[in-house]
Amino acid sequence: MGGSTKVYMSRLYKMPNNYRRNNKVMNPAYLKGYPHFMYANLDETIIDSDFNEWVLSLFDNNGVEVAPSIGTIVKDIITGSEYRFYSQFTIPENVNNGIYQLVVYNSSSSELKYVSNCVQVISSDQVESYALLFFRNSTNTYNFNYEAVSDYNTIFLPWNVIEQQPEIEIKQYFEQSTGKTRNQKKRSTKVVTIEAFFFDDEANDMMAAISGHDDLLINGTEYVVKTGYKIETNKLNSLQKGTIEFYDQEYNQVNLNG
Repeated sequence: MGGSTKVYMSRLYKMPNNYRRNNKVMNPAYLKGYPHFMYANLDETIIDSDFNEWVLSLFDNNGVEVAPSIGTIVKDIITGSEYRFYSQFTIPENVNNGIYQLVVYNSSSSELKYVSNCVQVISSDQVESYALLFFRNSTNTYNFNYEAVSDYNTIFLPWNVIEQQPEIEIKQYFEQSTGKTRNQKKRSTKVVTIEAFFFDDEANDMMAAISGHDDLLINGTEYVVKTGYKIETNKLNSLQKGTIEFYDQEYNQVNLNG
């Protein structure tokens, strides 16, 4: 895929702060009509003679195909590892909101290849409840070939902002002529704490992986991970919540004082 793809959300939408009190499992979301990018890391080798027949489609939870061939699958390889594939895809506007799965199958034999976890299909009137995450890395990591593939993985997540704190670094000196302490330099940064609520083990693994990426955009703003993802374990519940801290790079650059 040529070039880097960045589709920015308007800053009209602030970071969401909404809780799902009915204790449902978090499902990553895809917006209808929006160009998503997905990079799949496989645990087995793709057979060359078979791959060209693969298609990516959307199925409902009854196993019915509701949107066939929503994106083209492109094969990628890192030398010395198994095959990977990536796809840019768009879910049609006529698909009903709800829970679905992305399915890869052989279009000639109908052989099932891969099935994703459940995903939430949403419409534009729901995006304020989600954060749009773009992520990739400047180097190959987690066995993904980021150096060769320039696009960003894209996904909507039901994150909640629980805290935004400034960090002020001040350099001072003592002025002998007046006996006063003077501020010589200061640097102001903002730390945003995100809470991930009702995440299962696989979703928590995803959050831990996100902690290792150095190229992140959330709702069109650049962020840098300050503190990696931490899970607040509740042994009585199979679903957990966790937190991750980001530096707001846009705020930090605007408020950088020499």
